[in-house]
Amino acid sequence: MAAVISIIIPILSAIIGGGLTLVGVIITIKHSDKINKEEYIEKFRPVLRGHSGYDDYDYKQAKIVRIENDSENKEKRIFGVFSNTDKANVELDEIFINDTCYKITVNRYIKKSEDFIIDISIDSKIIVETLKIKMLDDCNNSYIFNLMFNTSSKDTIRILGIKRAVNVLM
Repeated sequence: MAAVISIIIPILSAIIGGGLTLVGVIITIKHSDKINKEEYIEKFRPVLRGHSGYDDYDYKQAKIVRIENDSENKEKRIFGVFSNTDKANVELDEIFINDTCYKITVNRYIKKSEDFIIDISIDSKIIVETLKIKMLDDCNNSYIFNLMFNTSSKDTIRILGIKRAVNVLM
C-alpha cells in the first residue's frame, strides 16, 4: 500500500502542477494576443486632419469625394477639406447622415499624405444632426469616425474636423 501511495502522490502532484502551468501559459498567450491586436490596430489606424481655413486652401490638389445619388441640383451642401497623414492609406467607404448610410462612390481611395474634399449635395429638407464617416485601412479594418460640423449657414454644412474612431470592426 505504501508503494502505491508513493507512486500515486507524485503522479497526481505532477498532473496538478502541469495543469496549473498550462493555465498560466494560456492566460499569458491570450493577454499577449490582445496587446498585439491593439498595437496592430494602432499601427494602421487612419489619422485624418481637417482644414478649417477653407479660404486659404488650394483645392486644385485635392480629390473630390462623392456619394451615390449625389446631385448638384440639390440645395444643401456638406463640405469639408481633409489631409490623410503619412501613417496609412485609407478607403473611404460610407458617410452616415443622421444614421442614414450613403455609399461613397467617387474617389474612395486616399493615399498617404493625400488631400481630399468631401463635397456632397443633399436634399434641403434634411436637418443634419449627426455626421459619421466609415473608412477602411490597408488591412481592411473598419473605423467609424464622428465628424464635427457647423450648421450656421442655411445651405452649407461645413465639416470642421474628425473625432477619434467610435468603432473599430475587424
